Order: sequence, then C-alpha cells, then structure tokens
Amino acid sequence: MTEQEKWDLLEHYQQQQSLDEADYALLEKLARDKDPALRSEVAILLVLFVQEKSKQILCRLARDTDALVRTEAFDSLCVFADQDNAAFLKQAVQTEPDDLARSYAIESWADVMATLEEDRAAACSFLYGCRKAEESGQCLLSIAYGLYILGEESALGNILSFLDAEDYHLRCGAIHLLEYVANTRNKRMIRQALEKRLCTEESKAVCAGAHELLKVLENVT
Repeated sequence: MTEQEKWDLLEHYQQQQSLDEADYALLEKLARDKDPALRSEVAILLVLFVQEKSKQILCRLARDTDALVRTEAFDSLCVFADQDNAAFLKQAVQTEPDDLARSYAIESWADVMATLEEDRAAACSFLYGCRKAEESGQCLLSIAYGLYILGEESALGNILSFLDAEDYHLRCGAIHLLEYVANTRNKRMIRQALEKRLCTEESKAVCAGAHELLKVLENVT
C-alpha cells in the first residue's frame, strides 16, 4: 500500500458508519506504521467508532513512542466510558511524561468518570492530589476542567483565571474548555470574563477564539 493509499483509506473510513473485522485488521497495521502522523490520524479516527477493538488500538497508541500520537490517543479515549478505560487513563495521568499528552489524559479521565457517575468526591480528591504535584500550566488547566465537570463549582474560577495566563496557548486552551462547560448557569460569568479579556488582548488567536465563544454563548439555553 502506497503512502497516498493509506491516507485515502483513512479518509474513506471517516465516511463509514461502522467498521468490520477487515477494516480493523487494516487499522491495526496502520497504527503500527512508521509515520507518526499516520498513527496520529488513526487515533483521531477511532473516536468515531466506540467499539472494543477501537479502544484496544487506542490503548496501544497511548503507549506510542511519539508524544503527539499518545496525545491524540488519550483525547479519543474520552468516549469509552468503562472501568477498564478509567483505570488505564488514571494510570496515564500519573505516569505520562509529556505535558500535553498528560493534560489530555487528565481531561479524558475526568470525562469518563463524569459519565460513569462514580464516586465524584473520590475523583475530585485524586485531582486535588495531582494538582499539588503538578507544575505544567496546561495540566493545571486540565485539572481545573476535570474538577468542574465532576461537580466542583469553584473550579470555574480556576479555568477563567487562565484567560490571564502569560502564555497565549493557555489562554486559547481556557477558551476551548470553556466552550465545553458553558451552560445557562455559568454563561454570564464566562461572557463577562471574555469581554474583560478582550479589552487588553493582543493575540489574534485568543481574540478570534473569544469572539467565537461569545457567539456560542448567545445560543446557550
């Protein structure tokens, strides 16, 4: 199979409603391809197919030697709400060495725990413990997101505080996560924080994200 044929196959799978045994056999091979960009694309694709074989491939990709591949795999694992995946992601939160990949493991673990509706107090306690030892701003933002979706209302203020982070990537990240958590109860606070940020913001990326989120908030009912 040529490189172009591999990419064409992944594009074809994006249009499908389901995958069969033959499809998964091909994806297993592509998930071991020498090109990390291709392996990353496999991880991105599999979020569309919530099946055990998808999860198995993603868990292997989450142990890939390439950090970006692991990041995409952790991101896609957020839709697999079962105890085994929760345990796998929790371990990744504690051991993943790359900051960006670890931040996605944190967010996906929190998503899974929120969906499972397990002991949220214990889940929050775990995240508070992680926060004490965490030095990465990206991961601290993800922890704030996790705490908020697990019921810690005060964590919204922590997410909003990242709108004033020195690193514009963190400001963009905060806007991205705020879109996920926006609801009728918090949209006013989010809107006020965005409008305040826009008064001094110089980054075009942050401004664009903030304006887009303000539009989204108008339709939050």
